[in-house]
Amino acid sequence: MANDILGVSVTGLKVSQTALRTVGHNIANAGTEGYSRQRIEANTNPANLLNGNYVGSGAHVNSIQRIVNQFVVEQTRTDSAMFNDLETYFNQISQLDNLLANESTGLGSSLNRFFSAMQNGADDPTSIPARQLIISEAQNLADRFNSIHERLQLIESGVDTGMEVAVGRINALANNISQLNLQIANAMGAGGRALPNDLFDQRDLALKELSSLVSLQAYDQGNGQINISIGTGQSLVIGDQAYRLELADSAVDPSQKDVVYFDGTRRTPIGDALNGGTLGGLLRFSDTMTSIYNELGKVAVTMADSFNQAHQQGVDLEGDFGSSFFYDINDEAIARGRVVGNSGNAKPDNRQLALYIADSNKITGGDYEMSISQGGVFKITRLGDGVQVANGLLNGQLPVSVKFDGLELELQNGSFQAGDKFMLQPVRSGSNDFSVTVSSPRDIAWASPLVTDAALGNRGTGSISAGDLLSLKDASGNPLPLFADAGRMSPPLIVVFNTPHSYDILDNSDPANPVHLNPPIRDQRYVPGVTQNLFPQNTGGTQVSTNGDMMGLPNGRLAVTQAALLTGGAEPDFTTSDFSGSPFSFRVSVTGTPSGARDGDFTITVAGANITDNQSLLSHLNSQLNHSDVAAYIADDGSVAFRLRTPGYGNISLDNYAGGAPGLANNLLGFDIENSTFTTEGNADGVAGYGNLTNGYPAELVTITRPSATPGARPVSVNLYTPQNASAKELANLLSNQPGIEANAFNYVELSDLNLTHDAPLQINLNGTDLLEYGVNIISGDPVLSAAVPDPENDPDGFYDYLAERINGNPALQAKGIYAVAGEDALTGARELRIYSTEGDDFAVSLTAGAGQSIDISDGDSSPLTLTGAGNSVGSQIVVGGRLDVTLDEGITLGGTPSDSMIFGNTRAADFAQPTYLGIQASISGSPQAGDRFTLDFNHDAAMDNRNGLKMIELQQAKLGTAGMSFNQAYGSLVERVGIDTSAAKINRNAAEQVLQQSEEPAIRFPE
Repeated sequence: MANDILGVSVTGLKVSQTALRTVGHNIANAGTEGYSRQRIEANTNPANLLNGNYVGSGAHVNSIQRIVNQFVVEQTRTDSAMFNDLETYFNQISQLDNLLANESTGLGSSLNRFFSAMQNGADDPTSIPARQLIISEAQNLADRFNSIHERLQLIESGVDTGMEVAVGRINALANNISQLNLQIANAMGAGGRALPNDLFDQRDLALKELSSLVSLQAYDQGNGQINISIGTGQSLVIGDQAYRLELADSAVDPSQKDVVYFDGTRRTPIGDALNGGTLGGLLRFSDTMTSIYNELGKVAVTMADSFNQAHQQGVDLEGDFGSSFFYDINDEAIARGRVVGNSGNAKPDNRQLALYIADSNKITGGDYEMSISQGGVFKITRLGDGVQVANGLLNGQLPVSVKFDGLELELQNGSFQAGDKFMLQPVRSGSNDFSVTVSSPRDIAWASPLVTDAALGNRGTGSISAGDLLSLKDASGNPLPLFADAGRMSPPLIVVFNTPHSYDILDNSDPANPVHLNPPIRDQRYVPGVTQNLFPQNTGGTQVSTNGDMMGLPNGRLAVTQAALLTGGAEPDFTTSDFSGSPFSFRVSVTGTPSGARDGDFTITVAGANITDNQSLLSHLNSQLNHSDVAAYIADDGSVAFRLRTPGYGNISLDNYAGGAPGLANNLLGFDIENSTFTTEGNADGVAGYGNLTNGYPAELVTITRPSATPGARPVSVNLYTPQNASAKELANLLSNQPGIEANAFNYVELSDLNLTHDAPLQINLNGTDLLEYGVNIISGDPVLSAAVPDPENDPDGFYDYLAERINGNPALQAKGIYAVAGEDALTGARELRIYSTEGDDFAVSLTAGAGQSIDISDGDSSPLTLTGAGNSVGSQIVVGGRLDVTLDEGITLGGTPSDSMIFGNTRAADFAQPTYLGIQASISGSPQAGDRFTLDFNHDAAMDNRNGLKMIELQQAKLGTAGMSFNQAYGSLVERVGIDTSAAKINRNAAEQVLQQSEEPAIRFPE
């Protein structure tokens, strides 16, 4: 009985026996992994009431407890997940560090050997062995790129295998834990809530191993069971139910693996949400591998592209342009391989896309995602920073091309649908694709195709650089015409200095007759002593020239005449000189001036007392005409005549005679003023005024359109209004004030076909400057042509030379950039005077000569116009407007209203805007003189030329790409980054190991 002495003793014996058995169990499992030491919890049995006292009845075992600290257990799981993550990442990235930084397996030494071979070849460009060494080292470099890529793939394959093992072990542990949950629940139910300590130990051990594989969260469900979740809350174990993880090809990129959670009905990718443990470390390293592929691939792509561009611009030993040195980065198969369709894209799987490298210096080296939503709206997002780099609308018409970040995505064919997604990987396979295409040493293009020279007869100190070929293709990738024909430059070019401050670049196909290019490069400004590039560098730039019907001196224009009333009378008779007692008067009428601005009636009264000669007579008459546009003068036949001071529309009439004795006025004036009327209308008595002394340029609306600064927004337009009769110089200033536009104004006229005599009143006036010198006859006092003026009738050559000297020696004309050259017509050989304006001012040319004498004037394009003399003091005049060459930056267009512009021509014509990029560059320096010439042509003697080779060698130090680093620097940066990551991973791994060791020593941290 329990209250017996023996019974009480038995209870104590049983407690002791249980304690001994527990100790023995502890001793037996001292080496068992995961075992937790146990101890009994003994309680006193209830006392019995005996004889008024409670007598003890012994003891019993209340429970057997594990000696374990749950906080330490959970902390150990956390620390284990962190350590195994860092341990795994460190082990993997150490392989990368050993691969990339090692001189034997890395890229640095191969790069250096290749460029050393290039330098040796440049030192002796004719050496075949030196050229062969270049090819050998290039192949070694390609092999090194390829071998590194293969090693990366092996490492990546090892990562995939590790992930597969980890996922399999996670699933096994999840099943084990779910079964232990079931066993624990059953045991506790059967044992009246007694704790199955050994099962708890087994489950904790499984949880610890699971935490070494992936970070987890454990929750007590009650009844001794726990639930486990991973990632963002995905349940791995719920009670006795376990769920699976799977390793599958990524929907985004089938070449990559992703972890998929399977809940029995649906599979959900959760790789991005997992962290910690071996699996987390492998997933994190997998992301690192993507950046390694891309950075190495970017070096390969940039190097291949830059070398190919340089090599293709050189000439080999056969005189042919070089082919690609390395592989074609835009090979169609490679371009298509850069685009990976998402496995979730709707059927049919018939989409064809290709991703081309448009500019390797602008690529970022990252990956992109293209997605299509409802309505055909697409967007392209850079995955590295989430920035949307392009968007647009698919309207059903293919192909569609989209440019961004130095890339060009072409949607070629297929049924693109809402929901489609595509991974864009511009450079991931770059190191694997890298190969050498040049095979023969004779095919290495060392020489430059361009050679320049200065004419032996140049008088100035100007010099031209060796010249440089920039590109063989335009902005759209089309061949430029300059070197389109094998073995020649079409056309060869010549730079001709018209003055020390201006030059033209001409087509020199016929050296005896260079002609303007299309579009022309003419009347270019030059500052002596300053090095100046000759050719446009904007690859997408265009040029518009003023080719409207009103430009220059169009056919159909007539000379502007000055109204001159020629009475055809006799010389004045001064027999009677005092008219104070017998005055007379007549009316001078002006009609037909523009808008009647100078019309009017003016009465002249002759009442002077001392009119004794022509001078006093003209003074008397003109003093009364001061406020009119009329002036009296003595005509060539000696008679009194009248003219309008302003050339152009207008007529003069004389009538309304009154007073005076009969015959007195007629004698004085020399014509029948008393009985007749005179008028210039219809050229009845003299010459009627005709035309306007302007260039005739109309007022028009010019529209400038440029791309918006906001991607995807509509272009921006600006309207400009050209003033009527504005000079080319004024139009150029108006246009040049617009960003991205540069207008160059100039003017040109030719004087030819002289029909002149060496007699007064001969005069040629240019922009207000009389070109012919005059003296005075010491006997008669009449003006006479200077003896320095050659006779145009007998010495036309000397006359043209004289005019050129007078123009070129005039400071006022020089200040406006006006100069002249006496030359010969290229077709007829006839002499002519060519007058230029480098600023674009109008040319106002006037001829005063005897009646019937003439000179032709032309703008060089249209038929000549004849200026005809009408006697002294009366000019036949014309204003010739200049022209413009308007250079537009890429994307800028010029239009007008009306579209068929009288200034620019047909603005809607396909060839209205001409591309300006020639693909070459050269510079002039020093101080050339007028007439100096410099030529540019194909290099037909290229064997000893190494200029293009030196350009390729310079690529070793060139700052390329968006980061502005050389190839060695870019690779060194990659090695440095991996080294830093490896060092940091090692430090973090060691620290995590110390933390885990402390967590696994509960006896020290939590003594019993």
